[in-house]
Parts: sequence; C-alpha cells; structure tokens
Amino acid sequence: MKREELLAWIGLVLAVPPIVYSVFKEGQWSAGIFVLLVIAALVRGYFGRNKPNFNALSVRKYLEIIDKDGHRACLKATYHLQANHRTQHFTTSYLGGDGHIENIKVDSHEPTQIRPVGNRTEITKYFDRELSPGEEVQVVVSLDQVDTYPRNKESIGHVIEYETEKVEIEVCFPSDRLPRNSEVLMRRQGTLRDGEKCKVNNENRTISVFITHPTRDTEYVLRWEW
Repeated sequence: MKREELLAWIGLVLAVPPIVYSVFKEGQWSAGIFVLLVIAALVRGYFGRNKPNFNALSVRKYLEIIDKDGHRACLKATYHLQANHRTQHFTTSYLGGDGHIENIKVDSHEPTQIRPVGNRTEITKYFDRELSPGEEVQVVVSLDQVDTYPRNKESIGHVIEYETEKVEIEVCFPSDRLPRNSEVLMRRQGTLRDGEKCKVNNENRTISVFITHPTRDTEYVLRWEW
C-alpha cells in the first residue's frame, strides 16, 4: 500500500467512529445504519478493485535439465487459478537470465500474445469466454530454455505476484551430473536471504521445495551447485 493510501485509511478510521457515534446518539438509527452500509460498500469496493485478476490456489514449476552442460532444458509451469473479477485473459511473465527461450506454449497452443517487458518475456492467454468471479481454471505454460544453466551454481525462482496458497518447484537433473548442494532463498526488495522454514527435498535425480502461503511480492529461489 502506498504512503498516501495508508494516510487516507488512517484518516478514515479516525473520522468514522465519531460520526457514527453522534448519529446513533441522537437516535437517528436509520441514518446510522445507512452510514454503516455506505462505509462497508466503499471498503468492499476498494479492496475488490485493487485485487488482481486472479489468486493462485497452486503453482507448480517443473524444470528438466536435459544435458550435463545445461545447454538444453524444459520448463513447465502449471497454474491453478481462481478469478477475482470478470476477466477473459491471463498474463504471466518469464524472467530472462542466461541464454534464451523458445517454443513457448500455453495449454499446448501458441500464446495469444508474447512481448518483451524489460528483462522479462510477458506471455498472455485469452480464454474462449469471460470467467466469472470465483471461477477456477488451470493454465499450463511450457517453454524450452537454451544455454540457461551453464554455470556450476544455478537457480530457478518464482515471484509471488498475487495471493498464492502453495508453490512447488522441482528440478530434474541428467543422470550423469547430479546436484551436490541445494538451498532455498528469498528475495524481497532486492535483498536475498535464507528461506524461512523452506526445506529442500532431495531424491534420486530431483530436488524440490514445497511452500505454503508464501509471502507476496517475494521471489522464492531454489539454488543448487552441481
């Protein structure tokens, strides 16, 4: 919330109780109830208007690194979403790093729109019809990564852009080059620190992390050394 919005809410909280008290004190019950209903409608409208198009019930990112040099990899992100408003499109973005991406698909089809935004690639899907508030939908984004993981220390992350219930990140390695060490980090406002209560599971060729109720506007990073 911006500073100006916070000050406005503080002013509203301080101003409303005396007004409501004076109205009820004078016995104007109908007017008092009307005032409360108006305030409730304004508060509900404000928070509804400021919600993103979707909340994420779950997000699962699965990365498979094909070769031991990290030249080829496939990333699949599955989003289980719930609409907050009437909407007909979903937009996500891929944060660019080393190498480049190709063969971008959304639900096994070409995306409706792909465009660069700074160092990100924005990917948009338009649905066949308008979704209603509360309606759930699943979207699967897949892409190939080329020359993205060439170093001995690499990572994959997910930014919590809106309310999200759970996130799973899994990385599968080639059998001839397995990870030696792995950890989860959190990046918020440019600061990178250890992930809180985030444990990396290591099994055979994969490492994974499962996060419930992640912090909004934070990037969770699964990093490994191989």
